[in-house]
Amino acid sequence: MKQGKFILILFVIVMLLSACTPTPTIEKVKVTFIGLDGSEISNKEVGKGTTITPPTLESTEEYLFHGWSLNKDGKELFDSSTPITSDTTLYSVWIRIYKDTENKLVYQENKDGTLTVVGLINTSVMAACNIPEMFAGKTVTTIADAAFSPYIREITIPKTVTSISDAAFVYCYHLGSIEVSKENTCFKIIDGALYTMDESKLIYFPVNNFKMVGDTPQAIVEYTIPNSVTEIGGYAFSNNKNLTSITIPDSVTTIGEGAFYSCGSLTSITIPQSVKSIGEGAFNVCSSLNSINVETDNRFYKSKDGVLFNIEGTKLIQYPISKEGNEYIIPNGVETIGQFSFYGSHNLTKISIPYSVTAIDYKAFGFCLELPEIEIPNSVESIGGYAFHYCEKLTSIVIPSSVTSIGERAFFQCDKLLEIKINKPEGTLDGAPWNAENATVIWQNET
Repeated sequence: MKQGKFILILFVIVMLLSACTPTPTIEKVKVTFIGLDGSEISNKEVGKGTTITPPTLESTEEYLFHGWSLNKDGKELFDSSTPITSDTTLYSVWIRIYKDTENKLVYQENKDGTLTVVGLINTSVMAACNIPEMFAGKTVTTIADAAFSPYIREITIPKTVTSISDAAFVYCYHLGSIEVSKENTCFKIIDGALYTMDESKLIYFPVNNFKMVGDTPQAIVEYTIPNSVTEIGGYAFSNNKNLTSITIPDSVTTIGEGAFYSCGSLTSITIPQSVKSIGEGAFNVCSSLNSINVETDNRFYKSKDGVLFNIEGTKLIQYPISKEGNEYIIPNGVETIGQFSFYGSHNLTKISIPYSVTAIDYKAFGFCLELPEIEIPNSVESIGGYAFHYCEKLTSIVIPSSVTSIGERAFFQCDKLLEIKINKPEGTLDGAPWNAENATVIWQNET
């Protein structure tokens, strides 16, 4: 009884002391947001040393909202992971947009006051695009990624353009002709293709490039890249359905991202010994490609049975879509199955992954339409986003305990995927079922 009274008294004392102990106050700092016109639009108090996610403002007809900056000039965007330690003013950063109704072009203003072509006003009716030297008193100097529509057939580039993005023509599915002003000092046309003035970089080969045979235009089906070229630009041959053969000279050291993307008639390609760098998805969606060959003295890449690997054999870079056979055993020693490496391999019904593999990258097995199952070994640690996107015959899959991360939409549009077994405690992997809308997720500890 005495012990009970003692515990009760002790409890009361503790409660009284707690009531008397002042609650620690969190020091506040103020963040002020400045709008397009330079005036304050709002402010917010936050705990000192905490982070903040600034609001996203609506763009206008003339200005595109770009983010926030600690400086009025907006040269450096604010990093939302930066702790706020004192009263702070954030300035909204805007990009000026111009609409050229005469040439049906949209520009954005660069920090130096020049203009970049970023798009078209009416993409469905334009067949020819003439880029002007000037608009609104400002010089047109740059062409951005994806600036043109699928309907464009002719493009004229003025003397003022000094920079062209690698993916500027990526959606030009019908482009047959590019003309460059003879006064342009940065770019030139050789055999209908766009090059830098020194001919060291092939920027773009139009999908409907042609040569004249007498008075008749004929599509070019074979092309030899000049010996002056050291770099094949990103998306340089993208979406070309006419070329059956492309010869890469041993002057080339760099092949850009998506350089041969969706070259539908290309059956084989040989990478010379000089190539040191190949961008992601360089041979992605080449629907007729049955082999990728690498010269034996290349120090960075190798080919085995027509499949492209890094020289160490630790990364599988590209499996040709039309390679013969419906089964493939990934060689032991491969650690990474690269981005897009099996993307669109519709012939494959079975792929065997060795225990050396630790990473399956972004879209690695996307659109493997005939793949009913795949065994992921208990060595894989990461599965990238969209890794099995639209594997429409996949019905079930087991995620081993070794996996620590799975990217977004890894099983997106796998409509027949009904069961995902995860050999881990429930909730230890974020994002389940990764957009597999019909799948039941079963968490289970390995036995």
